[in-house]
Amino acid sequence: MNFEDYYNTFFTRVYNYARYRSSGPQEAEDLTSCIFEKLYQRFEEYNPQKATLEVWTFMLAGSAAADYFRRKKIRRFFSLSTEQEAEIPSGETAAGALEQAEAEQQLHHALLKLTDKEREIVNLHFYQRLKQREIAAATGMTPSNVGVILHRSAKKLKQFLENGI
Repeated sequence: MNFEDYYNTFFTRVYNYARYRSSGPQEAEDLTSCIFEKLYQRFEEYNPQKATLEVWTFMLAGSAAADYFRRKKIRRFFSLSTEQEAEIPSGETAAGALEQAEAEQQLHHALLKLTDKEREIVNLHFYQRLKQREIAAATGMTPSNVGVILHRSAKKLKQFLENGI
């Protein structure tokens, strides 16, 4: 696979990862550029025997994001799409769309109460759809530790949402 095919395959997922780590769409675009710059520089180093392309991508994406925020001397939490306009699918009522938007906003606030590490693991598992062993490879943790963090984070989120934050 050449870098152009790789870029086209992973762009949306890397952008979504950057979006969840950033404060808004503009910063997400900047972060995505930084991530792909690092991926391009290291593309020839990829070894399929060490990790899948997906795991390698998000391992470097996490490293590039940390570098990006360190350089800017800021620390941002990833945000859900609370700033994006919600499209109402056909057949869905405006009231249903409003309820969904409110639920997403509550989830966003609950996610902000998690630690940085918990948010990162939740993002990789639920939004990037990585398996626990892939997250472990990307973060240097054990798969069982990833599972424990996911379980505890889910319990915390449930508690935050039930208590109305």
